[in-house]
Amino acid sequence: MNQKELAKRLAQRLKISERLAGFLVKAFAEEIAEALVRGEKVSLRNFGSFRVKRSASRKHPRSRVRVVFKPGKGWLLPGPPRP
Repeated sequence: MNQKELAKRLAQRLKISERLAGFLVKAFAEEIAEALVRGEKVSLRNFGSFRVKRSASRKHPRSRVRVVFKPGKGWLLPGPPRP
């Protein structure tokens, strides 16, 4: 489900316009993103938790050639460990 589909279902459930529902969904996503930028952890009961994961520079895993990536950060959704 993407934002547009979520807005459509929200509009049907709350009996509001799809445009207003779209604004609500967008504002919701922006608030989560802004909290993450501020370094906060976002935890919504029965929905999920979001936090920023900082990752260090590393080597390229396949070629084993020393390629250093810039340190970065990204969103992390809890779930099963990745292989």
